[in-house]
Amino acid sequence: MQTTLTLICILSLALALNARPHRHRHVHKRSHAVQPSLLPQPKEIDPSKMSYEEVQDLYNKLADYLRTATGLGHVSKKKAYSHLYEEERKRYQAQKKASDAFSIASSLAMQELEV
Repeated sequence: MQTTLTLICILSLALALNARPHRHRHVHKRSHAVQPSLLPQPKEIDPSKMSYEEVQDLYNKLADYLRTATGLGHVSKKKAYSHLYEEERKRYQAQKKASDAFSIASSLAMQELEV
């Protein structure tokens, strides 16, 4: 009887310690919406009505925006790619030379053992 009571107490204590209260994440309601007047509005651009300088300026602004937005800056991807390719090629060649040297050394050792 006492062992049953002790077992029930131990199990209830274990359940009480392992039971975690169910917590909900606090979610903020959107109390302030962005006012449409604060958002940048698209502009109608007609290059035929603009001067050559204005079109060039607009083109340069677009190019600057694209460089900063994509994070490329003035880095050529081709150069970075060729640099990575060269490193990988050199690593492969070095690994191949080491593998060839090991196979030659092991075949020579096997020939000496046979003689």
